[in-house]
Amino acid sequence: MYITLERSDVITKDGIANIEAANWWRLAKNDDSSEMPKQPSKRSYNSLLRYASKTGDPKRALMRGLYRIGFTSYKKGEVSGTFLAQVATPVKLPGVVMAKTVEELLEKIK
Repeated sequence: MYITLERSDVITKDGIANIEAANWWRLAKNDDSSEMPKQPSKRSYNSLLRYASKTGDPKRALMRGLYRIGFTSYKKGEVSGTFLAQVATPVKLPGVVMAKTVEELLEKIK
């Protein structure tokens, strides 16, 4: 499992509606974390990503905008098992909305 956190240049509702024109950059990635338990096959194919805002760097700071979390499995053929994503912050972040699709996101921010 490979996981990424990306931010776009979209900061408005209209920008979300025109998502195809968004530019994206990767803030962080992780593959095969040694902090996670190994698979039954004894391989470390589990990812763990922690990200702290870098306030001194505008491209790395967490701010208003559209973010996405990407998951990739490199296994060829049928993938079996469970994928679990947990997103958390140490404090409540007002105005944060999460959705699986752009349509669901637009509905939530109405």
